[in-house]
Amino acid sequence: MKKYLINLKVASDITSFPDSQKIFGWLIYQIKKYESEENITKLVNNIYEKKIKCMISNVLPKGFIPMPKEYVIDKFGDKSKEIYEKIKKIDFIKKEDMKKILNNEVELKNFKDYLRQKQSYIQKFRLENQFHNLAGLENKAYTVPIVKIINESTEEIVTDFIIMIKTDSDMIIKWLENIKNAQENEGNDEEVYLGPKGSQGYNRFIRGKVEIKEEKNSEKANFYLNVGMLLPNSINYKKSYIDLHISDRKAFEITEEAKKVIGFINVGSVIYSEGENFNIGKSIQNKYNILYKNAIVFGNSYLEALDSEKFGGENE
Repeated sequence: MKKYLINLKVASDITSFPDSQKIFGWLIYQIKKYESEENITKLVNNIYEKKIKCMISNVLPKGFIPMPKEYVIDKFGDKSKEIYEKIKKIDFIKKEDMKKILNNEVELKNFKDYLRQKQSYIQKFRLENQFHNLAGLENKAYTVPIVKIINESTEEIVTDFIIMIKTDSDMIIKWLENIKNAQENEGNDEEVYLGPKGSQGYNRFIRGKVEIKEEKNSEKANFYLNVGMLLPNSINYKKSYIDLHISDRKAFEITEEAKKVIGFINVGSVIYSEGENFNIGKSIQNKYNILYKNAIVFGNSYLEALDSEKFGGENE
């Protein structure tokens, strides 16, 4: 099956890099421009019921994969505190370098060809008297997080990113092929906002080319690297190396609604499963926001097949 890579270039400050669930929402919103509400509802229901296959990644640095920290710590982390701390610093790594580390072909403590995430904060002020149209109110100070991905070896800020999508949905493929052809024929890159605070100029990307890659027997693998937000359906927990992410599901539109949380398997987790890779994850009904009763919580994360020698599964 083909996989599609959507190229993105950072064009503003980023408050958070979108995860696969947010990308799924953006994808559906884009397709809504060309399809009827009935067709969109059918598409979402078919994904929920697994009648359609659809796997989506987080927004990732191009050419890099998330570091499988839990697995590498289990293999090397007890050697020294220095090695443990070095592993924790590595957020993204090239796949070929990951293989070299696992094969002891590079010295981990001196390794620098990796990416790390850096977060800082900028202070903002809101003019409360103008916001509420009431004179005499004091300005309200708040902070905005700014996230950057830094190349450790060059200290440069990474600006090239990708989204990976694998699907057999005719509707999604049609949309991907259309933007691919339009970009190739007209050469027009599109400005997109992926995340909150778009009206303030944050989280702006330039969408570039859509690439098509052929998968190499990835569905025959047993071990996978998770590169999105995964809701587990069929995995072997004893053989997996899992990092959990807890997401606050409070609907911001409903101020009195009680908080609800949901646990996802985070990027960088190593997943073992003997079933088809599309059955490893699942989506669930959205019971967390009464305003969107027909929506789903998307949990079919993109899974990258891993090397059999070190992880025990079929190789690519």
